[in-house]
Amino acid sequence: MVVMPTPTESDWLEEPRGSDASPETRWFPLITFLQVTVDQFFGVSVPVGHGRNYSNTIVYAWGNVVPPPEWNAAKADELQTLINAIPVEYPG
Repeated sequence: MVVMPTPTESDWLEEPRGSDASPETRWFPLITFLQVTVDQFFGVSVPVGHGRNYSNTIVYAWGNVVPPPEWNAAKADELQTLINAIPVEYPG
């Protein structure tokens, strides 16, 4: 997804926010664009379920977008279990 600066406020600012997202986030034309751009790179180094860390759902997402031949839920579960077992160290 490519996010481009727009002259009007983005719809996603009106959506419900997670418990760890600031309700004080406001839209400022270029500033918000730059903040979101930086977040794309650093939002992955947080625990699962926060920021942009989708590691616990990545197999299911790709399986729905481009399912391999004879792909099924059992195979997705097996692969996701293997991925979830990979140790990850988060900074801080």
